[in-house]
Amino acid sequence: TNNTQPVLTFATSDETSGISHYELAINDGEFIMVTSPYQLEPQPDGEHTVTIKAVDKAGWTTVSTATACIDTTPPGKPKLLMGIPGNGRITLEWLEPDPDVVEYIIERTPFWTESRKTVTTTSFIDQNLENGVQYTYKVWAVDRAANEGEHETQVVTVGLAETPYIPEAGAVARYENV
Repeated sequence: TNNTQPVLTFATSDETSGISHYELAINDGEFIMVTSPYQLEPQPDGEHTVTIKAVDKAGWTTVSTATACIDTTPPGKPKLLMGIPGNGRITLEWLEPDPDVVEYIIERTPFWTESRKTVTTTSFIDQNLENGVQYTYKVWAVDRAANEGEHETQVVTVGLAETPYIPEAGAVARYENV
């Protein structure tokens, strides 16, 4: 989660004596008495072990442990975003910026009817386009905690491979199937 204060909900039953109370400990710390639902105090990014202890009216306990992963850091921009023109289509390719990325958001100008597309791979093919029309694409990475990184932008003309020439570095132009 990207919430530093997640709310925990827990429950159990004891048909013999009934539940007296619950106790909670974070990262093997001291147990404190709590009720459900319980909102954690602010936690730093990382993995946290949460232990809930149910105490019945006879003094018996039942313990359950769960892991809470807190991640408030957005992923980086997609790396080396490239728009590869083709006949009536554009292929976008990029490199994964971080290992915890689970999907990418793609936005195009002129816009699609649904405004954004979501993919889980590091490429996307936009088809049925008119040759000679210029499109601007923005690609964001999204991590497993739903943090969105900054976007990378690429401008591509359908059916035309063009790239700026830099005297010290040269230039590489790509075209579909060439």
